[in-house]
Amino acid sequence: MQVMKTTKLEVDKNALVWKAWIGFNSLFSVCLAFMGVCNAYLAYHHFYLLEGPTFLSISAIVVLVLLVLISYKYLIKPVVIVFLLTFILYLLSIFISLH
Repeated sequence: MQVMKTTKLEVDKNALVWKAWIGFNSLFSVCLAFMGVCNAYLAYHHFYLLEGPTFLSISAIVVLVLLVLISYKYLIKPVVIVFLLTFILYLLSIFISLH
């Protein structure tokens, strides 16, 4: 971790790997929280927008698949399991809403 705190990036003389790592993880967390809040709001107040294979539900599935693939390649196993479980439950909710 000490090396990350002092290693410079080639893009800017003030850019450090540590700051880039913290920034990436912070932005990633905020985006995930936003996606969760939006889906929860829509599911509670406007379920018809997510019911079945709609643009929003398919978009959410695509994002979840990308999160699973990215986490599998770059992150630790528990994160992969969380995203995979979220993906499976989201798909299950769409199939249940069709019946």
